Parts: sequence; structure tokens; C-alpha cells
Amino acid sequence: MTEAEAMSYIIDRGQAYDLSFDDMMNMIPRVLHDDLTECAEFVEIRDISHILPQSTHPELTNDPSNMILEDPSVNRARGADPMSELEEMTAMLDNEIIAAQIDLNDIHIDIIPDYLPLVGII
Repeated sequence: MTEAEAMSYIIDRGQAYDLSFDDMMNMIPRVLHDDLTECAEFVEIRDISHILPQSTHPELTNDPSNMILEDPSVNRARGADPMSELEEMTAMLDNEIIAAQIDLNDIHIDIIPDYLPLVGII
């Protein structure tokens, strides 16, 4: 994927929620910002999830501060329930770990699996 294709993909993913390219980039961990193809790879495996559901908070449907990128299965399992503070923090941590894995794959170093038991994640 070229940088132009990556940028187009990120823009397309955000359009359903009226999110700009900058809004999308603000949801992508900074470690990936030096490579748009890595940003697109990250966005491709995440859902745009609402912290407060659209069904009960329609006024926040397109509000970037009410959205987070999240694991699709977790987002879909929660359905129309509000995201708890713990779920939001877990999604943020998960995003950082996945982003680090994507970033490290570029230099072919895989320290993440060895590191996670040390911090009690697995």
C-alpha cells in the first residue's frame, strides 16, 4: 500500500462518522505516525467504537471525543451498552500494544510477547 492509498483508506474509514483525517490520526497511537501505511494497517484491524452509545446519545454520534478505536469483537459484544472507564482504558492500552507490535514488525524485533507477562497483562 502506498502512502497515498493509506491516507485515502484512513479518510474513508472516518467518513462514516464525519471524522476528518486529523480526527482519525488523533485516535491512532503516536508511535505509528511516522508511517501512514502502518497507521492504515492499525485502523484496518480496529472498529470505531462509541464510548457512549449512539442509541442513547445521538447528539454524540459524530463527536470525536466520544469515539475510540477498539478491538472489533469487544466493541460488537458490548452492543449498545456504554463503555465503562475500565473498558476505555483497556482499549487504549490494547491500542498501544498493537501499535507497538505493528511498529516493531518493521524492524523485525518481537519483544512484546516476552514483555507482557512482566507487566501482568498475560
